[in-house]
Amino acid sequence: MNREERWVATWQRRDGRLRAYEPTAEVIASTAPALAAFYNNEYNRSMMANTVAMSAAEVVEPFEWLRHDAGKPFQPAQEPKAPARRSGPARR
Repeated sequence: MNREERWVATWQRRDGRLRAYEPTAEVIASTAPALAAFYNNEYNRSMMANTVAMSAAEVVEPFEWLRHDAGKPFQPAQEPKAPARRSGPARR
């Protein structure tokens, strides 16, 4: 079990909660393919001045570099608002 301290910042919004969290190495590895696809999207690539396609392994590298240098990499997540609970008698 990884007992290293992790940081989380949250922002409650009407449509749910935004969360920026410091991911574990396992989370980084499991989300790297999706991040690579996002980074390689033509529009996103131009916004980030990314000139070459990135592999999942290349996405993981900056997270590792940050940790090695005592940095705190963060990853965003959006959690949708939970549906409202009904009150009153249960329907049958």
